[in-house]
Amino acid sequence: MSMREHSAQQQDGYGSENANQLLSRGWVEFREGFPEAWNWAVFDFVESYHAVYNEPIIAALESLRVVWKPCECSKARFGAFAAEKLSRLLKQYGVAVFTPPPSVSSFPAYHETGPRFYVSITQAALKHFGTAPQPPLAISKVLLGHPEDQKGGLRIRGLGWALAPPGSDPQDLHSDIWGDRMHHRLDRVRYPHFLWKPDRNVKCTTQIVPGVFPEGNVRAFHYDKIQQVSATALLVDGEVLHRGGATSPTPHNTHNAPCSLANLWPSTLSVELCTPTGWKVWMAGVGGGAPKKVQHLPMWHMLRVHWEAQQCPAGHWLTRCLTQRRDCYCDKCAWTLAKRSTIFSCWRCNYTECRSCYSETQNTTMTDDLPLLLAPELPPFEWIAVPGLQALQKEQSQWEGPKKITELEIAVPIGSSTAWLHELKSEIWHFNSKFGSEIRLAGARLSGLSTLVPEARKELQCLVKWYESKAYPQREQKQPAGSDPPRHSRPSFSSSWHRSPLRSRSHRSLAILNDSSSRPGDEKRRIRQTQGLAEESKDTHIRSILFAEECIEGARGQIIFGADEQMSHLAAR
Repeated sequence: MSMREHSAQQQDGYGSENANQLLSRGWVEFREGFPEAWNWAVFDFVESYHAVYNEPIIAALESLRVVWKPCECSKARFGAFAAEKLSRLLKQYGVAVFTPPPSVSSFPAYHETGPRFYVSITQAALKHFGTAPQPPLAISKVLLGHPEDQKGGLRIRGLGWALAPPGSDPQDLHSDIWGDRMHHRLDRVRYPHFLWKPDRNVKCTTQIVPGVFPEGNVRAFHYDKIQQVSATALLVDGEVLHRGGATSPTPHNTHNAPCSLANLWPSTLSVELCTPTGWKVWMAGVGGGAPKKVQHLPMWHMLRVHWEAQQCPAGHWLTRCLTQRRDCYCDKCAWTLAKRSTIFSCWRCNYTECRSCYSETQNTTMTDDLPLLLAPELPPFEWIAVPGLQALQKEQSQWEGPKKITELEIAVPIGSSTAWLHELKSEIWHFNSKFGSEIRLAGARLSGLSTLVPEARKELQCLVKWYESKAYPQREQKQPAGSDPPRHSRPSFSSSWHRSPLRSRSHRSLAILNDSSSRPGDEKRRIRQTQGLAEESKDTHIRSILFAEECIEGARGQIIFGADEQMSHLAAR
């Protein structure tokens, strides 16, 4: 290779070679750091925060070491409570601490042995940049080589650095994010991940399984194919299987400087990106990303990278027009557009931007300046003393909590369970429609209660108590003479259906059967009245139920039980 060709490759960061290696193997090594052509203000932003916040965060985590291990009844990760406790203190600075996959033993079974931490400064970057400046052209050539990725700009999924306590075992194998059977990884890299050491003389401890993109399915034989990288900077595909290596209990001090916590805790700086095609997979809520229900939360917001919107990626000017169909979507945000929506489109390239993306890009304010940072002012650690430590452990047990209640047994007598459970099934359907829950009724057991908010759980308990009280009228306490009988409040989720005369007519037999106000000696008379009513109005009863099924199905739910089931129930009584 001539000197001119070598100089050209250094200027563009070995674009085509790196792109091919990243796609096939899953990572690219840079033994002397990233090329100078890759200098980006986003990298400088991460390094500036790391220089100021790293040591105070490590000191706070060391003080919380006693609560790293989760409670016996908890399924939380190692260090989850300590990360949450510290995130509350750093929220005002736009900094948060999370717990990625933990450290595990080096032999099979791979039991969890300790925590790993990740310091996120994404919220601080969102506040500082608004829209991040464009990356250098050398980076774009490597990451946006596919034609579909040239129809929009990059997004930054996360900025920060990873922390590992000294003497930790290797991390559990994992992929940061992946697709599914509808969004396979084919001919492009969707989630590139930059990793580098703040000290150019220290190498990354990352370990990678080359060419393995398991879409979240980790197998035992993958541990036999692990390779150790040997470079100070890496470009990794977030979908490849990788992990952090074991850490030494002694500090990595290359300059004979005084030993500090920062030297004891190895850290790796990180910038995670999302390409335009990766954004479409993210919006589908698959893989290790955020489900659609929580994508609106601030912790899942991504930082947009500036992208010129007046022209398409090919340099053609965008023209304003209206959509003619309902299946059009924006190539920048992947949002499906309604018919007759305003768009800015290039018909030659089939490139489209919605009105929001076009306006937002034109009005963005960018900056390459770094913020003036001061060390965070954290309150004194009260848990160092014995009383504070006891209060901290109690707070941990309350935060992690016991195992959540996922099932509930309904106390209904066998003789009358069929009718009541059918009616309760209809009420549960309306309850799910009201609160967006997924409660299921199987026999006399309710399942799927772990996701209920307190308000919904309280209303469900009230509903179940109402049915239990009607099923056990003999359990009601005797009231003093002259006092009113007890009344049970019943929450109604389908009030118009319960008040309809059609439902009253179809349940006249049940009303007679369950009339607890009758005298004890009238039970035989009630049965004869019920049987006579059933024989006289059987045809009318069936027509009423069929009519109700046609009118109410799909809007209020199906009829809770048919005429045959009701007649068999009456005969049994």
